[in-house]
Order: sequence, then C-alpha cells, then structure tokens
Amino acid sequence: MLRDKSLVQAIELWLPQGEVMAFGKGAYRGNHDLATRSPSMRFQYGEGLPGAVWANGRALLWNELAESFVRAELAADVGIDAALGFPLFDGERLVSVLTLLLSRRSEAPSSTEIWDVNEELDVLKHGRGYYAHCTELERFSPHIQFPRGTGLPGLTWQTGGAHIMADVRQSNAFIRAGLAARCGLQHGVGLPIYRNRRVVQVLALLGAEQQPCVTSVELYHPQGTELGAATLYDWTGPSSPSGASVADAPGRKLAREVLASCTPAIQQINTPSGYEVSLALPLHDRKGLKDIVVLRV
Repeated sequence: MLRDKSLVQAIELWLPQGEVMAFGKGAYRGNHDLATRSPSMRFQYGEGLPGAVWANGRALLWNELAESFVRAELAADVGIDAALGFPLFDGERLVSVLTLLLSRRSEAPSSTEIWDVNEELDVLKHGRGYYAHCTELERFSPHIQFPRGTGLPGLTWQTGGAHIMADVRQSNAFIRAGLAARCGLQHGVGLPIYRNRRVVQVLALLGAEQQPCVTSVELYHPQGTELGAATLYDWTGPSSPSGASVADAPGRKLAREVLASCTPAIQQINTPSGYEVSLALPLHDRKGLKDIVVLRV
C-alpha cells in the first residue's frame, strides 16, 4: 500500500533500559524525517507516549497529538494525527512498548479500539477508539459492553490469544455486524494485552475489504524451540488463504526472531507498489509464551 493510503504510518519498538525507554527499531514507510529523528530519542518514565504507557502499564490511544506527544509538529507535517501505544508484559516484567502512528489520510474505513476489563462487572468497557471513515460505528461503540466470550473483544478475552474474524459482516458472534457492513468494514483482529499473567485489555482492529489496515495475519503456537506451522489469514486477493495451515508463511523468519528473543520484531520492505510493513508480537499468558502473531499492515 502506498504511504498516503495507509492507516498505520509508522511502527516503533521501545525498550526499557534502566530509567529510560530507548528506541529499539522502527518502520516509517516514506516518513524520512521521523525515521531520522526517532532513533536518538529517549523517554523518561511518564514522558511522551512510550513513557506514558510505561507509567500506566496499559494501552493508550491519543486522538490528539499536542504537547504530550514530543514529536507532534513533525507528525502533523506528514499527516499523522493519532497514536496508539501498548505494552507487552511477561508477567510483571515489561518487555517493550509498541507505538503505532496513525493517519486518517487512509482512503479506506478502519477502526482501532481499546477495550478495558472491568473486574467488578466482569465485562469489557470501551476505553478509546480511533475511527477513520466510519462515523456511525464511532457513535455507537462507546455505549456497549462485552461479556467474556461475546463479540470480537469478548472472544479475545475468553481465549487469551489473538482472535481473527475474516468477515465480521457474516459473523453471528460480531454484534455490530450490521454497522460494520454499512461502514464498509470486513476483517477483524483481536489482540489481548496481558499484565501479571491476566488479560487486562483487548485491542480490536477492524479493516475494510479493499485496502484493509491489516492485510494479513499469521498465528503461531510454538512448542519449546519449535515454531510449527502458521495459521494464515491473507486478505490481499480473492484467492488468498483464510485460516489455512501454512508451513512457509511469509512472516516465518520474523516469527523465528521473536521466538529466539521473546521481543517484538519489525520489518519494512520497499516494493514497487509501496511499503510492506510487518510486526511480530509475542503473547505471554500464565504459562509463558503462548502465541506469536505476525501482522502485515
């Protein structure tokens, strides 16, 4: 996808190093000024989005980038108007913070949502959302809750692993199916956020049939040092696999990096048609490394 049509304009990996959050790696598509400036940056506890996620221990979505976002002016220059930051924990140990820099310049409808676990009511409540070209969904979503096992967020919470819906419009489990169809959304990806071996939040990503914000997902369930085959959901074409078991999926090398380090990995490939960006995430549950998820955005 071309830079000006991509919801995710940049992905950054930040690593805790003593008293600061240090730059690990980034993919910036054609945003060269951001790519040049960001590697030298360090964030104190509570400073900027990486530091704020560190201090809160939770995913944060900033729909307005003002003084709190250290590079707000630079981001505005390239059309970035929101940022999602989320932590990856192994128990209570913070492994890393991921930041996704977002832009409504994307021509296709999409949404990024944070759902918070309410322990007292045993439901997921809408925490924050970023909605591009799907106003009706934006108005409705803050007013609903998801019990465990209900909807994309609730199923992700129940299973404790990534949950994929290839077509939310046709799914009886997706209670906003009618809204999604009217907004032009099709694909759904749910990602759990753990802390202290418990799911405390769920990220829900919804993308369009054409120009989806996530073009493919690979799910790995490693056993020890063995990665195993991937369950591949590929939405790049009508004949692409959806839920197929694939031994040599495109993101396998990236998944191996994660298996070896238990740290997220980022890859950017420049192709004739644009920038191909992949993000591989380790998910740690009560027993340790549960899944590795590779997202192509």
